[in-house]
Formats: sequence, C-alpha cells, structure tokens
Amino acid sequence: MSFEKDAQMNVATLFHSLLFAYEKAARKVLGSGCEVFIHPTLEILDKISEEQHLQLFAGTSLEEAVASFSKMLEQGKIVRKVGFRKIGPERYLLKIDGCAWAKHIHKELRPKDATCPYALIVMAIYRRYMGGKAEETESKYCEDGNETEIKPFHAATVSFGVKSLELVAEESLTNSRKPK
Repeated sequence: MSFEKDAQMNVATLFHSLLFAYEKAARKVLGSGCEVFIHPTLEILDKISEEQHLQLFAGTSLEEAVASFSKMLEQGKIVRKVGFRKIGPERYLLKIDGCAWAKHIHKELRPKDATCPYALIVMAIYRRYMGGKAEETESKYCEDGNETEIKPFHAATVSFGVKSLELVAEESLTNSRKPK
C-alpha cells in the first residue's frame, strides 16, 4: 500500500474509532439516555448529505438506496459485502462482511454496546424512505463484520442514569422558570 493510501486508511480508522469511543463513553456516562442524541444526529446527516450531494438517498425505495450505499462501501474497499434483507414488517437485517476496521476496532474496543456507524447511516436512509425513525439497536459484532437489526422506533421513557428523561426535562423546565 502506498504512503498516501496508508495515511488515508489511518485517518479513516481514527474517525471510525472515535465514533465508537464516543458512543461507548456516552453510554457509560448517560446510560440509555444517550439514545436521545441518535435521531438529531441522523437528521443532521440527512441535511449534510443533501447539501453536499453525497448521494446517500439515491433510489426510489429503501432497498434501492441501501443498495446504492452498499455499492459505495464495496467499491471503496471499505467492506467486502453488504447484505440487507427484510425480516418482518418494516424490519430489516443489515449484515456487514469484511469490514476494513473489524480486525482492529472490534478487537480493541469490543463494541458490544455500540451501533455500527454503517448501520447508523442505514438508519438515516430508513428514516427518509419509511417516513419514521429507526430504533437504535446495538450491532452484533463478529471477527470481520457485524449484523444490525433496522426496525421502527417506538417512543418510550429512556433512563438517564438514575432519572428518567422525562424527569430531567421537567427539572430543566422548572429551573428555567425560576427568577435569576
């Protein structure tokens, strides 16, 4: 591999690692409360994709758009193969084989409590084509890839450490009304 290609791979590995590390740290500090950041993050990704013409939403259906994204990953030699199949009403299984970072990041970070960055991108695609948010589901990691279920989001109270998110929001609103 050339020095330039090696440097590009190192930078990409750092970004991939940073995302996993950030997600794990947020989950450790906030518990399941960190999930409140996923949907706003995916909305920003949607906006960036549109403004930068990244072709993330290329296709007339969810399946076509995911196939286009999969082709981008495969042609870029980022993964060997991407599988995406329907497993139920509005439920899909995303399977990544031969991920360029699996041998390093999966081994080092053991991301059992994290969602694959590619799955997060597919969740943004799901949101656009299915007309609703996808639930953040943890990926199941293996030696050279992972599997992630992509399914509809169903609102529920999210724990935020020892407090519920509803209680945190209520306290914040109460405190903002107090005279200074």
